[in-house]
Amino acid sequence: MLRDITFRIGEAPVRASTLTIKQFDSTILNWQDSLEIIGTLGADLIDGHVAIINYPKQQITLTTSAPDSLQLSSFIFAQKRILLPAEVNGAATLLFFDSGSSMFELLTNRVTARQMAQPGAQATRYPANSWGRQLTANTIPASGSIRLGGQALR
Repeated sequence: MLRDITFRIGEAPVRASTLTIKQFDSTILNWQDSLEIIGTLGADLIDGHVAIINYPKQQITLTTSAPDSLQLSSFIFAQKRILLPAEVNGAATLLFFDSGSSMFELLTNRVTARQMAQPGAQATRYPANSWGRQLTANTIPASGSIRLGGQALR
C-alpha cells in the first residue's frame, strides 16, 4: 500500500491518501528501479462521486454534482463494479462496464453473439491471455443493436 501519493493522469493532478497496488502476474515489482506504475485505476475511484465520461473528448470528470445541462444516464455501482442498464437486440439487460482497456467491445454468450451476428458471418477463434490464463477468444462481425441511456450505439 502506498500513502499520500500525487500523480497525473494526462494533465489532471490526482491525489490519493492511500493507494493499493495489486499484482496479477508473476512479475517481480522492483521499487528501487522506478516509481513508474503501469496499470488501471479501480472503480473505487468513483465511489461517492458523479462520474461523467465523455468518450468523444476522451475525458472523465469526477465531481460531487453534475451540471443541469448534461443528459445523464444512471448506472448501478455494486461491489466495486459498474453495471449499465442497456438493451441488447431489444432485450433489457445489464452490461458490465469496461473502461476501454479490454481488447473486446462486447463480451457475451454464444446464443446472444449468434443473434447479433451479421447474416452468414463466421466466427474467428484465437488464443487470448487473461491475467496469465490461456483462453480461446471467439469473435464475429455483428449487426445487432445496443442502446445505452436511450441512445443507440454504432
